[in-house]
Amino acid sequence: MRTRPTTLLGTGRRYWPLFLGVWLFPVALLGVITAGNAAGLPDLPYVMFPVFFITVGVAMLPAYAGWADRAHVTFWAMIVPFLIWAVAVYLRLAVLAAARRPDLI
Repeated sequence: MRTRPTTLLGTGRRYWPLFLGVWLFPVALLGVITAGNAAGLPDLPYVMFPVFFITVGVAMLPAYAGWADRAHVTFWAMIVPFLIWAVAVYLRLAVLAAARRPDLI
């Protein structure tokens, strides 16, 4: 029988491969948004919806299966991606402003 991690860090260390998709999703989405704007395809980000649902489903697997505490999984699968999203948005804005490309924002 699998022992459940007792700490937040323990959950992150054991199940980080399952969380990796939701951690990378915000960066990938912003890349698709920027590429879609550059190519003149504003509807391109809609292709990311299935990817989002799959990555969230995989990330929540430890909570659904009872392998880890639901609060720990929620932190790693929802709070951390939100923080990554916030940093990535401001970084994207700064890079596009420095490149003098307001048309891609």
